[in-house]
Amino acid sequence: MRDYLERGRHVREVARSAHVHVNTVRYRLRRFEELTGTSLDAPDTAVELSWALAARELKTAGAPRRGTRRASPSHPAGFQ
Repeated sequence: MRDYLERGRHVREVARSAHVHVNTVRYRLRRFEELTGTSLDAPDTAVELSWALAARELKTAGAPRRGTRRASPSHPAGFQ
């Protein structure tokens, strides 16, 4: 979905960058609409989707990596 939005919703460009057939991208977009009950043609859907992807990226960027710990005042640099 991120690639779809970043490429201006151009299905052919998405297919080319993902190395899949154009019909595969169309099918996946149609399935997204079916599963979410939204229309990707609606401007509010595109805005909400871009916000959700940005929020997910921020959340992921702030999460500690697996097997690591965040620093805390009592344990600087994540050490105990």
